Amino acid sequence: MKNDPSFTYDETVQTAIAALQSVFQEDFKATEIEVGVVQKDKPEFRVLSTEEIDEHLTAISERD
Repeated sequence: MKNDPSFTYDETVQTAIAALQSVFQEDFKATEIEVGVVQKDKPEFRVLSTEEIDEHLTAISERD
């Protein structure tokens, strides 16, 4: 990760969620976690919707 800081927004969010899943050793449902983000080009904090989180969880499960 240190050598390749060019993650996309989706890769960054999914890596963060996957790290939490790894630490807690369980798969989350979209309603069980909150994800907050700040983007470089949109420097305002916002919380992802349940639907957005679900899309990221689906992408994580499909790549594993």
